[in-house]
Amino acid sequence: MFILGSKWGAISFVVGTVISVIIAGIIVAERMDMKKKLQNKIGHLKIERDRMLHDAKESTIQKEKIMNDTITNGINSHRKRVEELNVQKEDLEKLLIKEADVKIREVVAGLETFQ
Repeated sequence: MFILGSKWGAISFVVGTVISVIIAGIIVAERMDMKKKLQNKIGHLKIERDRMLHDAKESTIQKEKIMNDTITNGINSHRKRVEELNVQKEDLEKLLIKEADVKIREVVAGLETFQ
């Protein structure tokens, strides 16, 4: 009887060990699969991050270029306006000098008639 009991005990032990090894193998395989999925996901996220950074840099460069163009156009517009105002000022100055000369001549001519 003792042999029969120890025989069943040994069989139970071996079966339990085999089941434990199988379960441990399944767990290791699941962990490896999970690790592989996480590594793939990390790889995709890195690629997406790099793409987003590249897009953000391009967007920033484009916005900066637009801003610079706008500022440059504004400066050029103001310079043209200053030049136009200077030309108008010179023209008005010449006109006023001519009018003043005419009035001065009239006054001088009037004074000469009194002498």
